[in-house]
Amino acid sequence: MLHIFKVNIRFMTWIRYSAWMILYPLGFIFEEANEKFSIFLPNAMNFSFYMPTFLRLYLNLAFFPCKL
Repeated sequence: MLHIFKVNIRFMTWIRYSAWMILYPLGFIFEEANEKFSIFLPNAMNFSFYMPTFLRLYLNLAFFPCKL
């Protein structure tokens, strides 16, 4: 909306492009409680996927790539 009225507030632009770095992983953390995105054995493909483990790997690679 600010762009339509040609108003440039640097703080709002920074928030727009930076807030997702915190909010996106938090969305997955809150989904951990109900395990909606996890797949457990036994199933037809004998494949297991646990979202909290994936999230930990994602965050480690995103924020600390030199440690691995």
